[in-house]
Amino acid sequence: EAVEGDVLLYARALAALETLREPRTTAATLALAATGGSLMQRIQRLVRLNGRTINANTRTRSPFVAAALLAVLVCTALACARALVPAEASASRDAVASDRPSPRREVAVTLVNFPGNNIYSIERLTNKTRKLVRSLAANNVKAVAFVNEVRLYKEDGTPDDERVALLREWLDAGHELGNETFGHKNLYNHSVAEFQAEIEQGEKIMSKLVAERGGRLRYFSYPYLNTGATLEAKAAVENYLRGRGYRAHPVTIDNMDWLFNRAYIEALRREDEKAAARIRAEYIPYMERMFEFTESYSREVVGREFPQVLMLTAGALNGDCFEDLAAMIRRRGYSFVTMEQAMKDEAYSLPDNYVGKHGDSWIGRWAVTKGLVHRDAEEVNLPEYMQQYYAEYTKQQAAKSNKK
Repeated sequence: EAVEGDVLLYARALAALETLREPRTTAATLALAATGGSLMQRIQRLVRLNGRTINANTRTRSPFVAAALLAVLVCTALACARALVPAEASASRDAVASDRPSPRREVAVTLVNFPGNNIYSIERLTNKTRKLVRSLAANNVKAVAFVNEVRLYKEDGTPDDERVALLREWLDAGHELGNETFGHKNLYNHSVAEFQAEIEQGEKIMSKLVAERGGRLRYFSYPYLNTGATLEAKAAVENYLRGRGYRAHPVTIDNMDWLFNRAYIEALRREDEKAAARIRAEYIPYMERMFEFTESYSREVVGREFPQVLMLTAGALNGDCFEDLAAMIRRRGYSFVTMEQAMKDEAYSLPDNYVGKHGDSWIGRWAVTKGLVHRDAEEVNLPEYMQQYYAEYTKQQAAKSNKK
């Protein structure tokens, strides 16, 4: 009978411990049990002899057996509590972490070579530009488009009214225009005086269009993102731009979309839909890799992510793909802002002492100025077939240069 009583006691205690293992048991309850609370009281009640349950003639169990059983049960309870409480605490920490907001991501959309690069057919140019404007509106994006006014003239030197009309449509849609010099000249290869003349010549048509709507030209984009061969030339142009009311276009998400665009328009001209579809399919993943790189580089150079300025090439590719591009950008947690809003971030006040043959993003400039490692992922992130296309393009450009 004593053995049966001990077995009954042990079984009841195990049942109590089984309750502890239920998922709904809270960490607080387990902690209370581990410190001598309700679980201990339940075990003590099980150990007590109860005359209503056990016959009075039954021999009482040894106090040593009861004490041993009690010690075993207490140790087991403590082990369970220690095993379960950290799990509960870990789950609680995970819940708190999941509630933390992800980094606030914002991006401004800008386009260069507007209204379209390498599009010679006015019908195609009009179609792709209007498609882009519709896509921007659908995504509530207000963009700045930088123009080389040489594209607004016919071969006889008279303004091309149809191309100028596209600029009017752009402004009427609520977007902004900016100056990219008249003929897309590289400051590295020109004197300060020549470059200043390019700036002035590049605003003749646009300034009138903007003034008709009560505005003025506010932004200037350096062709090839090159700010000069020397710090003196760089400073001279910057002072000149400030005097004319311009702010520089501070590109942070640089990329080689222009290369995709070139290959794409070539495919469209030869009516190669298979090649065009492949380019569209590869373009968005490439741009996502460039976003990933920029986010990481921002944290490395600035110490945080900040509102980015994305540079896109105006043309057939972005006309056809902006909806998909915007979807990718939103999926990464971005909201769209204007360039004016983005540039309010203090990151855009960081010093920039970079000059050289190759243009660079503003993050790259800040890195060089701080003495940090300069990183460039534009070409590395290209898919293999686009790397091959780029190699061929480079050879062609070198051959043209040698002929000159």
